[in-house]
Amino acid sequence: MKHIKIFCLLALITFPLQSALNKNIENYFLEVYENEKLEFLDCIEKEGLKSDKQIYTKCKISDKAKDAVFFLYNKKNLTSYDFLDQFTPYKKINKVIPKYPRKAQAKGTEGFVVVEYTISDDGEVLNPKILKSKCGDRRSPFTKYKSCIVFDREALRLAKNLRYEPAKFEGKKISSTNALHSFTFLMEEDDLLIRQRKANNFYEAQKAIRGKNFERAIMIAQENIEFDYMFMSIMASAYYQQGKYLESKEWSNKLKEELLKDGRKIPETMIVIIYEILIASLFNLGEYDAIINLEEEFSIYSKERADYRKLLVMTNFYYGVSYINTGNITKGAYYLGFAAKNTESKDQLDYINSVIDQISSYL
Repeated sequence: MKHIKIFCLLALITFPLQSALNKNIENYFLEVYENEKLEFLDCIEKEGLKSDKQIYTKCKISDKAKDAVFFLYNKKNLTSYDFLDQFTPYKKINKVIPKYPRKAQAKGTEGFVVVEYTISDDGEVLNPKILKSKCGDRRSPFTKYKSCIVFDREALRLAKNLRYEPAKFEGKKISSTNALHSFTFLMEEDDLLIRQRKANNFYEAQKAIRGKNFERAIMIAQENIEFDYMFMSIMASAYYQQGKYLESKEWSNKLKEELLKDGRKIPETMIVIIYEILIASLFNLGEYDAIINLEEEFSIYSKERADYRKLLVMTNFYYGVSYINTGNITKGAYYLGFAAKNTESKDQLDYINSVIDQISSYL
């Protein structure tokens, strides 16, 4: 399939509108969901389990089905209960309040823990165990999570205190195995603190960018990078807005590496803007594989940080076109659909839908 040639529009005149699903994409994922559901039910039938035991199936729900249900219904977790009509799923009926581990708090460590357990037929949690435990900044799409144990004890304590309305088979309460719950540990967000008393220089450079005086912004940044690497964000932004995408990519990547190495906490909106500049630069350079290589971390971030989806409309668009240009239509449709779903600009929506129209024959 030929590459779709899309030109990056740095600024669009915006007209507010109520976001809605693109019908072509919606129908496509409804079909994907139904097909994957049939595959799952066919697997269960081949297992030969009795009706009341089918919920304990070893059949796996596909990633395609999970993507489809998240896109259509914003549902993060898809389980066997969603496919087996004779069963009523369990439902959490209480909240638990985490205590931030002192060791993690002292180091500014954040992360999440996924706990697996059985829910008894009276709604109690039995035999909780750690399935996944990761440390990393939940507020950054750059984050590469590392295994850790600092939150494990608290996550297990929280899991043991959860209570559920148990699952049912044809109205009769039953136990549920392999139930999952993810506990996130986040500290309060910090303001941006520029080091070595260079805050005034940073704000002066930002003002120069707003006034489109890019050469001055770059000059200020070059004079101050040795004092605080956050001036790299000025370089990346100034070069990007001049259409110098190679330089913008290089400075965005340098800043990303510094942030990952340093573990520095900066405002989430600023991280998202830096990420957008990097993805947009790669896109304008035609480096679609480089964009896709960043998708695993972005997928985790975008599912968890719903408040930033509207800010990431064009980033979703770039991911969508990148996947299409590398031959993955399903993933391409997924991200283009999210771009259309979350935009608040009529011009953006028309633009995104015009690209979706180009691939509609493949859906």
